[in-house]
Amino acid sequence: MISTSKSLCILSGLLSNLYHSVYWEKTQAKKSSLGVVSMKDVEEITSNASQERELMFKKAAKGRVVREMIEGKKWVVLEGYVFDVEQFAEYHPGGTELLLDYANRQADITDQFAAFHNPVIYRRLLTMIVGKLELESEIRSSKYAEKSTKGASQDYRKLTAYLWSRGYFDGAEADEESARITLYRHLGILCLGILAVSQSIILQKSMKNGGKFVNYVQCALAAFTLGIFLQQSAFLAHDACHNGVVNRTKEGRSKYRKIIPNNLLGWFHGTVLFGISSARWIDDHSVHHALTMRPFMDAQFKYLPIWCVSRKEFSTKIWNDMCRDFPPLVFLTKCLLCVQHYTFIPLAVVVGRFNFYIINFLYSLQNQIFFDLVGMFLYWSGYLSLLSLLSEDFWLQLSFTFISHVTVGILHVQLLVSHLATDSFTPEEEEDMGYFVFQMRTTRNIDSTKNWDWFHGGLQYQIEHHLFPQLPRHRLPLVKPVLLEICSRHGIRYESVESLESVRLCLENFREIASEVWKGDITVA
Repeated sequence: MISTSKSLCILSGLLSNLYHSVYWEKTQAKKSSLGVVSMKDVEEITSNASQERELMFKKAAKGRVVREMIEGKKWVVLEGYVFDVEQFAEYHPGGTELLLDYANRQADITDQFAAFHNPVIYRRLLTMIVGKLELESEIRSSKYAEKSTKGASQDYRKLTAYLWSRGYFDGAEADEESARITLYRHLGILCLGILAVSQSIILQKSMKNGGKFVNYVQCALAAFTLGIFLQQSAFLAHDACHNGVVNRTKEGRSKYRKIIPNNLLGWFHGTVLFGISSARWIDDHSVHHALTMRPFMDAQFKYLPIWCVSRKEFSTKIWNDMCRDFPPLVFLTKCLLCVQHYTFIPLAVVVGRFNFYIINFLYSLQNQIFFDLVGMFLYWSGYLSLLSLLSEDFWLQLSFTFISHVTVGILHVQLLVSHLATDSFTPEEEEDMGYFVFQMRTTRNIDSTKNWDWFHGGLQYQIEHHLFPQLPRHRLPLVKPVLLEICSRHGIRYESVESLESVRLCLENFREIASEVWKGDITVA
């Protein structure tokens, strides 16, 4: 049996290593060779990238001009040129659904493309170019007018070009600082994993001799540590899938896309360590970033009939068709929405994790995503092996499972409060206001102290992350001041509140909608 003194030595040593990794990350970020960005810096630098792309597109177009957008064509507009994406949509790394949403509307995706892609990707579009956009119809051309290049959107484009030119997006593959921070983050979650296993082994060996109370305290500590390990693994998966760890110039999905993951690092952290489908996450999360809070389109905010996140959901064709096909859904929805402000926290924390397991497994099975099925098998092999250490006491096993899942369930609340109780828009409204303003209206930041930044995993800088999804996590604070400057200059609200206040805002919004449903002020269908 492991003695108490040896146990304490093991735990204190691991905690020391974990503290060192967190402390190192905080101090190293302060020593960054890249400084805080201001609009003065941005305006002093002239980027030639847009002029170079114009010449590149002009040469590829070979004088072809598009004077009329042909209905039914899967075309998108990028920097004044038309591209046919019909053949490529199936291989789009960010998901077919997202690209077709834009192509079916023949939308201008200039800002969206810049937000989600490394500038080298522009060269890969040349084979899809149709021609220079020069519409003859004033009515049609007004849709593609350069309204979005004025004001805030113009500053946003300048800032994006500046960040790329100065190396702010460089990941561990090209930047020593990013490599060191990545290393220490991985050492941090490794310490958490070892700590959770060590606590479980100690608990197993002391179960027979220890009292009930001591056993349950040790069980709670082990389960809590495992929950934090899973949360931190999820943050690393999030960073990796956004190319914020290694800035991959991702290729299109190959014919082996169901066998070999397109993002190996994201798969390891998201599927093997966290237990979800990395393929599903990339598809859904890409849609979430591009179509944030759009009713019944943002895959991460489709909760009817359990919760209503926007009153606009009830006027969508999708919802009305669902109610027509299944009439009892209307009554069920009214019953559930009337108490949604009570069910939000319990369902998100307790049920959210198990819901993730089910929908991710079914997605992988239905779409035959072999590598995700293998990854989830490895995840469950590890989790059940840990649980088997407590096989002599069923109630300890149950307590361990519950506490570990509730702990990581806090992550589900963290994911929601940065967007709930904000605005939601239709595609036409999104196009009219431009990508920058649209993201500012649908996202909020969470105020945090340096000592708690690790707990939020970068989600406290949700505004910066949504505007620059590929920016490494440790550089998000560097762009916050310049975004505040842009918002102040153009009269745009920059919303940032404390964690508890964000939860209060969400619950209050849910309560208002519940009250309107109860009184009949909202027509459910």
